[in-house]
Amino acid sequence: MMMETGDFFASDLTGFASQSKYKTLYTNAFGSPDISLDRSALAMAQYVRSLISFNAPFDQYLRGDLAFPDLVYEGFLIYNSETGDCFHCHTLGLFTDNDFHNNGLDSTHTGYEIGHEAVSGDIADRGTFKTPSLRNVALRDYYMHDGRFETLREVIEFYNSGVKNSPTLDPIMTKVGKENGLGLTEPQIQALLAFLESLTDTTFTTNPALLP
Repeated sequence: MMMETGDFFASDLTGFASQSKYKTLYTNAFGSPDISLDRSALAMAQYVRSLISFNAPFDQYLRGDLAFPDLVYEGFLIYNSETGDCFHCHTLGLFTDNDFHNNGLDSTHTGYEIGHEAVSGDIADRGTFKTPSLRNVALRDYYMHDGRFETLREVIEFYNSGVKNSPTLDPIMTKVGKENGLGLTEPQIQALLAFLESLTDTTFTTNPALLP
């Protein structure tokens, strides 16, 4: 579910206030059972700050605690070079540049597909969406802002040969020799998939403190 910050501050907290368990939780956190938007925002912010993934095989490799298999290391080189071009938007560390890009999913954009333009009002933002982090990316049920792809393999195949041109297409997607995609070979695709799977942090995903 997607929710803008402004939508949160227009939320009705009556349902929470009517349940004794939430009054107890708010008392434990804030010293009194008063449930307010400000307190709820503080609680949500504190929870989000606790969602830190830092122990994937890739992190262990960077710390010198783990050696990468050859296939994963090859995938890392593809990811972090002009061959794969992944690193420009999914920068190492957070694996996102926190910016907005038109990555060539569609040649025309109407309705929801106008992307960030709906917020900025700038036609230059048409078809742009915020770069997601790739941490734990192999565990997701769907990919892209509209969930059009169900597997990482589909995502790579799109970037490999399915990029569509439009006026706001990011220049990264239109390099010489890569007008329609990356043109990766099958072994390169397999290596890139192996590297992306190395971003799965099972310490994070199985942390009982973060489970519902």
